[in-house]
Amino acid sequence: MNSHHFHAVIWIDHHEARVFHFSPTDVERLVLHPDHPTKHIHHKANSIGCRHRMVEAALPTPELAR
Repeated sequence: MNSHHFHAVIWIDHHEARVFHFSPTDVERLVLHPDHPTKHIHHKANSIGCRHRMVEAALPTPELAR
């Protein structure tokens, strides 16, 4: 890596991290992968129905709030 780079941008997601070192005249890109990757599971995986409806049903109705 060139020692003249003085800025960096880092982008991270579930599968990899990308690091961009840059200067006004040059860019170096580095892609990092985890040693032991995990599988991303959606928070609604294996659930029945929609949680938003459960939360809405738990809120008091205007008639009960009076």
